[in-house]
Amino acid sequence: MIFNNEQSSQIYYVYAYLRKSDSSFYYIGKGKGRRAFRKDKRIPPPQDKSRIILLYQNLTENQAFLIEKLLIEYYGRKNIGTGRLLNLTDGGEGSSGYKPTKETLEKQSKSLKGRVSNRKGIKMSEEQKEKLRKSILGQKRSEETKAKHRANWARRKQQV
Repeated sequence: MIFNNEQSSQIYYVYAYLRKSDSSFYYIGKGKGRRAFRKDKRIPPPQDKSRIILLYQNLTENQAFLIEKLLIEYYGRKNIGTGRLLNLTDGGEGSSGYKPTKETLEKQSKSLKGRVSNRKGIKMSEEQKEKLRKSILGQKRSEETKAKHRANWARRKQQV
């Protein structure tokens, strides 16, 4: 079945993650490329990659969305009490191929200006420094860890 004349872009698939305990599905998703194997912020893929099943392949995006939605409806979602899937939505949505406008990118950039993303450059009070020093004091680091730290510092010095 072909939707919206998308026959040339049949690169999508529908996948499932299987539980260790009983091999039942715990997540259904739509993807392309390595999507099924990448970590997501919400639902982690199983560590054992054999528990990732590609259910349907060579689909258009619309076909993949439709199948994903039907499977989620069939197996039900845990968070709304209709089944065992950890999916947080009914499926069928997403932003594949989304390209933000220049205006959107400028707004995002403006909203992030002046924000500090890490502790680099932040001044600590003497009290904070002493607290940090005491929390670290007495910790023994392995030779491997020490070597990693030395290599990291050497790289940082080269960058400056």
